[in-house]
Amino acid sequence: MHSPLACIRIAIFVVCAGFSCGLMAKESAITDLETILSEPLDDSEYIVTERCLSSHEYTNVDILDSGHLLFYGRRGKIWLNELRSTCTGLRKGLVLQFDMRDRRLCNRNYFSGINSFSSSGHVTARCVLGLFELVTEEQVMLLEESLAKEKTSDVLHSRKSKN
Repeated sequence: MHSPLACIRIAIFVVCAGFSCGLMAKESAITDLETILSEPLDDSEYIVTERCLSSHEYTNVDILDSGHLLFYGRRGKIWLNELRSTCTGLRKGLVLQFDMRDRRLCNRNYFSGINSFSSSGHVTARCVLGLFELVTEEQVMLLEESLAKEKTSDVLHSRKSKN
């Protein structure tokens, strides 16, 4: 049985591996896992999640893709919210309308995206927030790069499938 520390390290590895756009060979994955488990991390390296954010904690929300939002807060804080499931129709440029309770956004709260240039109203399905994960600017840049590569890979793959 693994210690709680080993389980956290495995969870971090799984999350990070999920964002990679290429397929890793089994041996490479095992080597990476062994490296992660053998090298102790500083306490600041572990993922910190929050269930809720108060409306005064964040000033802006960006849409990364149909499954991820970034909440920008005061004093340079940034929270990543991985939605509970992919949100159909969610894309950059939409205005987000949140169902808030007590001036807080929480895990499992609903929201939808609205096209501010259209009178048709809601553009997305009802979307559901996940946990809020405190991230750094560097992590945001890496995530954006990874999502862009994944999107490019998906486009190339769909073109090959059509041929």
